[in-house]
Amino acid sequence: MQEHATKAKAREKQLEPVVAILQLGCMAAGAWMLAGAHGNGREPLWLCALVAWLVPNVSNMRYWASHRKTSVGMVPPAVASLAPASLAALLWAGANDVLTGLLWAALAVSSGTIAVCTFWFGRLRSAYAHSEEPERTAVIIVLGGTIRNGMPCPTLVQRLVKAEELWHESPNRMLVLTGGPVPDDPSGKTEADYMADFLSLRGIPHTSMLLERKALDTAQNVRYSLALMEALPDAEELEDRQHCVLTSNYHLYRAMEEGRALGVDLVPIACPTPPISRLQQWSREVLAILLG
Repeated sequence: MQEHATKAKAREKQLEPVVAILQLGCMAAGAWMLAGAHGNGREPLWLCALVAWLVPNVSNMRYWASHRKTSVGMVPPAVASLAPASLAALLWAGANDVLTGLLWAALAVSSGTIAVCTFWFGRLRSAYAHSEEPERTAVIIVLGGTIRNGMPCPTLVQRLVKAEELWHESPNRMLVLTGGPVPDDPSGKTEADYMADFLSLRGIPHTSMLLERKALDTAQNVRYSLALMEALPDAEELEDRQHCVLTSNYHLYRAMEEGRALGVDLVPIACPTPPISRLQQWSREVLAILLG
């Protein structure tokens, strides 16, 4: 399992240039379609198509600029952006049979992408929409995230801030911090270590934290955290407590499914996703579920 998680991260890294080419290609194709449909006498409708094409592409470019890398989560928005552009070209621009066929194909693929993402975005949200409140003695598994230059990324900060709030609300809660080795980190610290440092600076004692330092993906986060608790001397006492999982809102569906696979119903605690990466993170999660 450890080797599988490492290979998955390596594959995503290798896909970065492919995603960049696809993003730029979709932007160029959409711009060409809209240019061909311009001047049709229906300027308000054409402007609506232009805006609908721009929104996902601008979101992707902002993500690319802020993170200085691409993400597979940029693929669905890039493909979806072709729907309004191809529709405008079909309705308002004359084209030969071959070109018309290509436009219909682009419309079908992009519309299908929108439909699939809309369906799964609803399922991801339903995982936490009506969740119960964490009990005052709950054990809360806090899932790790990216560490950049020794600092938690904004997504992980959101999770840690929520964990801090919940602990200060009731210091009887136990926080299980899960996250494995940080690539190329000279200190050798794990995500869990950095998470503990963040929370310690905010007044949470180490006695209220358990550190799981091996996990490299969601499945391992849940599996290893539960195994860590089972191995403790007071495992029976912890077993009687409510078990929760705290992570970003888009991520809860998969985390809860991993818990169910192990026979544990985890209570979800949702954290907001930073706006700069919201569309890409939700889209990436859909791909992770569909592609395994």
